[in-house]
Amino acid sequence: MDTTLIIHALGAPVGFAVVSWIYHRYLGSTRPMHTAFIFLAAVVALDIFPVAIVFERSFDMFRSFMGTWLPWILIVASAWITGALTTTLGDSSRCT
Repeated sequence: MDTTLIIHALGAPVGFAVVSWIYHRYLGSTRPMHTAFIFLAAVVALDIFPVAIVFERSFDMFRSFMGTWLPWILIVASAWITGALTTTLGDSSRCT
């Protein structure tokens, strides 16, 4: 289980960094911080409704820092940093 949590904690921010890069590169209608928190809201909603309520029928997953809170923190950080870098470095080549 520890290996799974580590993969999840590292994989989620990498995935959201890619999504953030694509979003800011081609659409980018929100600021990087706003985008990061929108992504987080989507993840939290999915963790609460289908995962905790429907599949697990328990909110125990939210007691795990490594399984829930750390990935959320890293998702926000990676999406925010990627968005900031993409909009800062890619303004001249951005598709409109």
